[in-house]
Amino acid sequence: MDQLDQQILETLGADDYRPVVAQELARILGIRKKHREGFRDSLKRLADSNRIRIGKKGRIRLTADTGFISGVLRKISSGAAFVVPAERRPELQGGDIYISATDVRDAQTGDEVLVRLTSRRRSGGQRCGRIERILERASNVFVGTYLERGGQGFVRVDGTVFSDPIHVGDPGAKGAVPDDKFIIEML
Repeated sequence: MDQLDQQILETLGADDYRPVVAQELARILGIRKKHREGFRDSLKRLADSNRIRIGKKGRIRLTADTGFISGVLRKISSGAAFVVPAERRPELQGGDIYISATDVRDAQTGDEVLVRLTSRRRSGGQRCGRIERILERASNVFVGTYLERGGQGFVRVDGTVFSDPIHVGDPGAKGAVPDDKFIIEML
């Protein structure tokens, strides 16, 4: 592994790192345009060796740590979900990971998530887990109706995406009144 590979891995492993596309990562690392080909070679080498993952939107991140599995979440009508792992793992025997409704948190269908396996198994031996982090949202903009409860502002998102209202802070901020339509962005 060369020095640039190590520099990329250290940057991606930083606590404050948020997944970015290759061009932005090159800017963060101070890679000049004349050195971009070597940078792209390093990214390819790290991806081929499964040290990094390049997401469906081109964002770069470290491959999931031991004990964690990354994949795409698919919710079912009960509120529970299944995660389709991004990589084949022997401990999963080729199957999906079941996530109970209480362990889904605020992840939605299509989100790329990081899952921690639990010791629990379903009948048939299917592994269970809980969502630890949302790596990339399938959609981060939602429409809903503003309401106030207990002196706090909330938005009840239209449809069945979220079972509970989303807390939005200061009631009446920006002149909002109950029953106004809101567009919220979740980061």
